[in-house]
Formats: sequence, structure tokens, C-alpha cells
Amino acid sequence: MAHGISRAWAELPLAKPLSRPRRLHLYPKIFPIGKLEVNNGKLTLASVGSKAKPQVFDKVNIDVTDFSFTSKFPFELTAKLPGGGDADLSGKAGPINPQDAAKTPVEASVKVNNMDLATSGFIDPASGIGGLAKFEGTLNSDGSQAKAAGQVTCEKIKLSPKGTPASKAINVKYGANLDLSKQAGTITQGDVSIGKAVAHLTGAFQTQGESQVLNLRLNAPNIPVDELEAMLPAAGIVLPSGSQLQGGTLSADLGITGPVDKLIITGPVRLANTQLAGFDLGSKLGALSASLERLRRVAIRPFRKQACANRSILVLDVFDPDLVSRSLKLARTKR
Repeated sequence: MAHGISRAWAELPLAKPLSRPRRLHLYPKIFPIGKLEVNNGKLTLASVGSKAKPQVFDKVNIDVTDFSFTSKFPFELTAKLPGGGDADLSGKAGPINPQDAAKTPVEASVKVNNMDLATSGFIDPASGIGGLAKFEGTLNSDGSQAKAAGQVTCEKIKLSPKGTPASKAINVKYGANLDLSKQAGTITQGDVSIGKAVAHLTGAFQTQGESQVLNLRLNAPNIPVDELEAMLPAAGIVLPSGSQLQGGTLSADLGITGPVDKLIITGPVRLANTQLAGFDLGSKLGALSASLERLRRVAIRPFRKQACANRSILVLDVFDPDLVSRSLKLARTKR
């Protein structure tokens, strides 16, 4: 099947190229079908004119009972996902839209297990995003507007081409309203949690050509740093060997805009009351250890005043330790 510019799904003849998108016209039948089954099939999805690799779903099984073009009918679909993992979609659909089958009303529950984000075909590999996702949610559509809600758990998440899999899982509880005709939507709930740390994501998204364009806001107030440290390698941030961040909080209020593979992130990030434990600056400097020994005999003495700054400039120099107390006394008297 192929998705054309008209946003309608069209069947592709196996031996004929598709010169232009065609609508799938379905005409109501006067009789129902008691049972319809597809076993161990293969489904290939592609966008007309797209250079992206088609998505291939294997071991597709479809079970439909009391099928009718003019009324609702129950269905269940299971499949192996591109790149690994499996999906289970069940619920009711219909009546089928005769002009555009993609606009057929649906009430369904969705379960996805072990979806490989990097090879799924849903995410641009150049983004560096990877990991295994587990998803459970619901979708209710009247053919033009839809509501989605559920929870996603991502393990071994990677957020950067230079990142390494995180040791902690990310959980996302979400809700979204979708406009199927405009291929756009808004996030009504986006609670992102890592352990005890919780951030809130809101905003809008839209499909433009082959890209997903975001306009989101991430609010993360007083997040415990200890919970976030496990995510640093996933973002490609490497702390000095043997060191770790301890204590404190991180607060952020970020705008996230642009195509998924070229995001622009702006806004303040505040880190408070944390420390880098296990980091020995002296041992890392190595060859400069001798110089550090000399700097133990540093004295601070006031220098000339700069007219533009109207303050004393403190200069580091190497002196006899006896000069330290005299210099500090002189500095206090000139305040």
C-alpha cells in the first residue's frame, strides 16, 4: 500500500508503477461477511514519491468477524514490526469511508512490545535515537478527528549519535488530539518520568512532507540530579572517569522547535547545590603537579585601580608565605 499526496491509501498493483495517487473506492455491499482471515501475510507501507525505505511488516494476521461496509465490525491485527518487536491492534472499525479508507472510524487498543526505535522506520536513523520501546494505549477516531492516550516505556534509550544506552528506563504518559486531514495534533498530556524525576511536555506537532515538525515546551522543575545522571551517556555527555554528580536539583523550561532531525532547543537550565564527586583535579593534571606545589605559596596582593572598573585587581603571584597575612591585612584596610 502507498500513501499519496491526497492522504488517501491506494493499493499498488504488483507489476505496475503508480504514476499518481489513487483513491481506494469501496462501494457498500448488501451482504455482510461472517468471517475474514489473513494468515502469515506481509504488509509493505510507503509514501508515493518518497525516498525513504518502505516499512515491511511480516507475519501479519488479521481476524475480522461480521464484516460490513456499512456498519461497525470487530477486528484484531497482529504483526512483526520492521526492525524487531511485535504489535497487537484490536477493536472495532467502520463503516468504511468509500472515498478514503484511512478516514474510516476506529475504536482500538494498541499494544507494542520490544520495538527497536533505531530500525523501526518511524524515526530518522540520522537522529541517533535508539532503544527498545513498549507501548500500550487507545485510539478513538471518527475519521477526521482522533484522540490517543497511553503509556510508553523506553529501555536502553539513546538520544544522540554519540550517546550510549542509558541504564534507566524512561516512562511517558501521554494524551493527544489529532487532526487526520491536516496531519497535525496537540499534546494534552506528556508526563515524562525517570525514576522519581518528572517533567511535563506540551505543544503541537505536524507532518510536513516526510518530516515531523515539532513546537513543544518542556517544563522540568526541581528535578533530582541523582535521577538524571543515568541519562547523561544517552545524550553523549561523558563525565571524567571515576566521577559522578551528587545531590542538588536541575530546573529547565525549554522550547523545542523544528523538524525532528534538526531540532532547536532554547531556554534556561539551572543546576543548584550539586557537586562532582570522585574527581581529583590534581591527579588529572599530571605533569603540572610540580607547579601546583609551588602555587601553595600563593599570596594575594592588591594592585593598581582601573578607572573604568573603580576596583582593585587581585593578582596571583608567588611570594614568601610571610607576605600572605600582610597582604590580606592591607586589602581589608583599603575596602
